[in-house]
Amino acid sequence: MEQETVPQTVLSEPAWEKSSAGIVSRYFATIKGMIPRCDFFFEKFDPVGNGARSATIFLAIGSFFAALAHTLLAVFVLPRFGIEACQGIAQNAALHVTVGTIGLTLAILIACVVSAFIQHLLLSGNRFSFVTTYRVAAYSFGVAVIFSIIPLYGLLLTGFLGYVYQIYGLTQQQKVTGNRACFAVLLIPIILILAFTLWYNSLLPLPGLGFRAIPK
Repeated sequence: MEQETVPQTVLSEPAWEKSSAGIVSRYFATIKGMIPRCDFFFEKFDPVGNGARSATIFLAIGSFFAALAHTLLAVFVLPRFGIEACQGIAQNAALHVTVGTIGLTLAILIACVVSAFIQHLLLSGNRFSFVTTYRVAAYSFGVAVIFSIIPLYGLLLTGFLGYVYQIYGLTQQQKVTGNRACFAVLLIPIILILAFTLWYNSLLPLPGLGFRAIPK
């Protein structure tokens, strides 16, 4: 009895590295391939590829589009809802995009390098080098950063999606279990959240030990 073959979705290398098209089309083609099923995206993702340089450029392009979208939102969209944008943004839009791009890129780049280094140490017996772990982080947040344009919860969504993409990416690229990938990826944010919570609580008076008004 012949078994019925189920067609599988096959994705090629990231459009950013493989295609020779323009920057915009390559970036959004990579997003289109990653957002629906990031597990399939990383499954066919060349662990070596073009190295860290291409992934870093991809991250910078994502930061540029995010900064550009933030500027356009502040200048053209928010005023329609009665939220007046800063006059400085409207008058210096190009400067705002430039500073936003550089700031976002540096912040996310440092976070990706540090987190990838710690993740690589936690995932002992990695199949591939540190560059592979870094490329997973750079591509994950290079895609997730575009969601930062969503008002109020954009940054939270960016962080959440970036970590989810990293978990899937490490599972496929370094050939580790999902539990190990979750531990390596989520350990740092959990420690940071706990540290911030302890620091914030230290600024608040404990129950029963609140400050009393000094009588005149």
